[in-house]
Amino acid sequence: MTFRYMIYVAAGLLGAMLVLFVVGLFVNKGKHWTAATQAASALDGTKEPYWLRVLVGIDVLANIVAGGLPGECISSRCGRWALRPHGHWVQKFVNGWLNVIQRQHGLLSMAGDLGRAQRIVKTEAAVLAQITAPPSPTPRA
Repeated sequence: MTFRYMIYVAAGLLGAMLVLFVVGLFVNKGKHWTAATQAASALDGTKEPYWLRVLVGIDVLANIVAGGLPGECISSRCGRWALRPHGHWVQKFVNGWLNVIQRQHGLLSMAGDLGRAQRIVKTEAAVLAQITAPPSPTPRA
């Protein structure tokens, strides 16, 4: 009896994702992606609260386990693959229903990943510059 309910739940979730995908095909028309949109979204990615960073970390881990790039979340991977002319249907499907929840979700998550990566580069470059700086000359007496 428990297995039957699991099948019903899985079918219900799949049906909801299918409905969201179809709605997403019609909702996200007409909004253009610009450099200003990318910059604002990348900046938003650096100001995330702790709980959201934990969720993004779990998302990145799941993407790595699924064979994705390190530091990239599943939404970014699906958004990137959905932009390909012959992208995989699973990524196009996931990107389509996520676009209903958040307009241009794939593009926004790519920009968020970029902002987080730039923050890491800036932080680590500053630390490396401190430890590799030549020592200041000491005055001789």
